[in-house]
Amino acid sequence: MKKLLYLLPIVLIAGIFTAEARPIYARREGKACGYCHLSVRGGGERGFRGMFYGGNNLSFQRFDEKRESSIAGVAMDVVASEAAAKCRYVGNVSGPATAQVQLASLHGPVLVVFFDKADTSQKLAAKVLKEVALAYGNAVTVVSVAPVDMDAALKLTQDLDSKLRVLPDPDRAAIKKFGVRKGLDMVAISRLGETFKVFDGFSQANVKRAMAELAGFGAAHPTVDVSDAPVKVARGGPLSS
Repeated sequence: MKKLLYLLPIVLIAGIFTAEARPIYARREGKACGYCHLSVRGGGERGFRGMFYGGNNLSFQRFDEKRESSIAGVAMDVVASEAAAKCRYVGNVSGPATAQVQLASLHGPVLVVFFDKADTSQKLAAKVLKEVALAYGNAVTVVSVAPVDMDAALKLTQDLDSKLRVLPDPDRAAIKKFGVRKGLDMVAISRLGETFKVFDGFSQANVKRAMAELAGFGAAHPTVDVSDAPVKVARGGPLSS
């Protein structure tokens, strides 16, 4: 177990996900209030689109309905209450990964998988870990990180069938922070990011170990079938430059 102390700037806490329900936004985007909010009248909690909008400087510039609805675990084109994310949804697409993981840890434990490409093994990992994310619901944030820039992260997200948010880590700050070495390595992180544990590679046993670690961090262990994960540990290519 490793210790990790996050120093979260107040501007990061206050500056992300702060879009309020204002008619000006609906008029500017040409959308009904229920497009972003869980209420058709607007206000209150937001669905995945509203979370994306608030997390990206009040813009839908890089929004893709198919990609984002899949990450959120909901059907395309649903509105109001049906657009509530079925798992802990990270809306910001520009990263950086360290800040996004840090922010996610304010809500509870985080499970991170590192990708380096969209090959068969890494697509399978995204598929299995999406089921894990759905099983946890809002209790745990499950995301992925890749040593690429924002545009490449968006493309990799789609290449991995839009199962998980791929956070950009172009300077490899997150890779260095957690000490991971290869694609498909996983990290279980406690709430507030105080401690973490690295699991070398993706396998049935390592997914179960990571979930047990998350239980130790206070996240109730959900019932989820991970039998599609390989018995033998799978790992991708080196993540260091």
